[in-house]
Amino acid sequence: MIRNFNEVRLLGNVGRTPELRQTQKNNMPVTDFSLATTKRWYTKEGEEKMLTHWHKIVLWGKNAESAAQIIKKGDLVLVDGEISYRSYEKDGETRQVTEIECNRFLLMESKGNDNDASEVVGE
Repeated sequence: MIRNFNEVRLLGNVGRTPELRQTQKNNMPVTDFSLATTKRWYTKEGEEKMLTHWHKIVLWGKNAESAAQIIKKGDLVLVDGEISYRSYEKDGETRQVTEIECNRFLLMESKGNDNDASEVVGE
């Protein structure tokens, strides 16, 4: 029997240092950051091409607290999670958001801070 699953694994560079905040409803810790993944290839003529995709990474609870302490802009981070879609209203328009809800992350390479490789496993 084939089973469905929603799993995402990304390796990329952090575009913005995460800032920890609390949800208004139940004071749950939450943070997010942008992660850039870049695809490189060569044309038939030998010209290098690059395409960068930006992903919004969202962390909750202890993962959010750890990410805010460990992750900095420019770091190379491996993210495991699931893709999430939601919509909201702003100025009378419905807007769509695609996010990666991070269950676990691994700091692979740190830029400009003294962190060693650090893994955080989901709650």
